[in-house]
Amino acid sequence: MSERWKYQIKTGGLWGLIIAVVIPTLDLFQLSFEKAFLSKHNLIRTIYFVTFGVCLIGYLSWRKKVKSESSITLPDNNTI
Repeated sequence: MSERWKYQIKTGGLWGLIIAVVIPTLDLFQLSFEKAFLSKHNLIRTIYFVTFGVCLIGYLSWRKKVKSESSITLPDNNTI
């Protein structure tokens, strides 16, 4: 597996899991724990957020990381 996909899964997957836990936690004010966390709807929502996180958030984060690393490696002895 390439370094890019490892990074995307790590960052995007973490983002997706955090969002998937925060939203049902907020739903606890209106629903029971079982309905908020253990329902089929929450499972589908968790899969959606993790997939979205890996594909979009992970990719955008990877691009930002590569861009910042490439700007660091430029030589500083440029004469104008």
